[in-house]
Amino acid sequence: MAVPPGHGDSRGGERPGAGAPRRDTRGIVDAAGLFARVRFRRRAPAAPLLSCVEHYWLIDWDLDEPYVSYVVPHPSVNVVFEDRGGARGPEAQVAGVGTGLF
Repeated sequence: MAVPPGHGDSRGGERPGAGAPRRDTRGIVDAAGLFARVRFRRRAPAAPLLSCVEHYWLIDWDLDEPYVSYVVPHPSVNVVFEDRGGARGPEAQVAGVGTGLF
């Protein structure tokens, strides 16, 4: 399955001469269900990071009720930035190579 338009479109985040981020949905369990509820995009990294960053992925949502989604991890490391609001402010974590659903 390909990422639907508006969900993973790299226009505007791409640099001239850089390869576009991949547009497949491998690893996303029930990708159609996820994309019906969230805004998902991938962006290419800056040129100096190309040797160690495949792409950035961003996801935004404003849901009326909880929704659980899973990703089958590939051998990779994710750096996650999240802003839950409140006094704590934005947080970051490094999620290493996973052996279970992410």
